Amino acid sequence: MVLAPCFDPIRVSRPSPDQYLRKGGGQPLLGATTRDTPATPSPALRGPGVGSAAPPPLRASQGTHSLRFRRLYQRADLPIAVEQDRPGRTGLRWTQPLDQLDVPALLPIFVDGLIEEQEPYRMLAEAGTTALIARGGEAVPQCIPHLIVPLKAALSSDRPRTVLRALSTLRALALSSPAAGVALLGYHRHLLPVLDRYMHHARCPGASIAGSGHEMQDAVWQTLGTLDATAGRDALRSIQYFIPVYHRI
Repeated sequence: MVLAPCFDPIRVSRPSPDQYLRKGGGQPLLGATTRDTPATPSPALRGPGVGSAAPPPLRASQGTHSLRFRRLYQRADLPIAVEQDRPGRTGLRWTQPLDQLDVPALLPIFVDGLIEEQEPYRMLAEAGTTALIARGGEAVPQCIPHLIVPLKAALSSDRPRTVLRALSTLRALALSSPAAGVALLGYHRHLLPVLDRYMHHARCPGASIAGSGHEMQDAVWQTLGTLDATAGRDALRSIQYFIPVYHRI
């Protein structure tokens, strides 16, 4: 015996085109925006104090200050202190003998502080960097890979005094030992392109331009000459690749 189906076929009528959803007529999805609806920032992008989400992590160096250098100094993790030798004048005092300092560990921290503009952090970072490079000797070349990022940040600054400090540090590094100048050769591609912006106002050292350009360009030429003299026979070709207007005097 054959059983007949006990259900009726479903008949679907074709909807009218007027029932279709038109562009811009629906409800926006959660988190989506339209032209007339202002965007609502997600909790991760809101500023501190808005919502419960924490602000995004900060970089080691931001703008005019170094978070790492400040944090370590405020926690007394650096062997330094501010010494006031006379009213209105301060200096750096080491709390440990210089010959007992770990130069490879400390030098990157102090170079990171070269971007500082607020006292006493600026003074401490600059004086500490100078002392560690002078004391480091043959230990300086092994620090160079860890100094490139903070040096580039300082050289890229729009504050002339910060750039001049970075240029002075770069010259001191190149002159600290024969191996240091050669080690810097491999990082010309990171450091020299940011200096090219200073080389188009004049084509020779000592040529004056408005404002602080005279001092800045002389410092750049002096730094390039130091790198050229200490980085070996390939130095000139490397420098001219990134700064074509450079020439030996």
